[in-house]
Amino acid sequence: MSFWKQFEPATCLPDNCNCELVRDAFIRQPSAFWSSFSYLAVSLATVYLIKHHSTQLRNWAFVCFVMGLSSLFGHMSFTRFSLAIDISSIILVMTFFPVSHFTSKKGLSKLQTFSIFIVFYISLFIGIYHLEKWPKVFLCIVVFTFVLKDSFRFKATEVRLKDLNKSLFILFFSFALFLLDEFHIGCNPESLLQLHSLWHLGTALSMYFYGKWRLNEGF
Repeated sequence: MSFWKQFEPATCLPDNCNCELVRDAFIRQPSAFWSSFSYLAVSLATVYLIKHHSTQLRNWAFVCFVMGLSSLFGHMSFTRFSLAIDISSIILVMTFFPVSHFTSKKGLSKLQTFSIFIVFYISLFIGIYHLEKWPKVFLCIVVFTFVLKDSFRFKATEVRLKDLNKSLFILFFSFALFLLDEFHIGCNPESLLQLHSLWHLGTALSMYFYGKWRLNEGF
């Protein structure tokens, strides 16, 4: 029996998860697990490739790294606990810049800002833990809509807008792959190449361009 079966399973089990087979193994979804390393790669790329060295850049790289670890843990164990952490980390990444902008306007200290993020993250986890799969997806879409609206409040140069356009194009294309995978269209559960894994790669690349846009524009 898998080590992870002693813990409460993901709410989508046994037959309402994404396409990839949830195996009776220590790494229960290998395709989604290995593709999750793309988020860690984005974290490193943010530090070494974006020419905007600041505390905010390091913090953005850190939340990307946390999201990568959460995705690895989620697809390795596929428990209710780990997937709640995974979704909480996704929302943490999406809301990082609006929350940072708010704390900056309020003139809060680094410790106060850190405390707000910790309380926010824990609150997200508690709420998300009790949700089923599709309410979690809907919540992410609502948060994304808010963040997108917040992003368009800023005026950016035409050159920098190219980074935002790249980010959004890749994200929407990746989300289409995510939906195909969730509805098991073209699904092969045993395959090591899964549409959900391509969603990981696409969203990681989208995060890189989005972070590059916001950091280089100074917001």
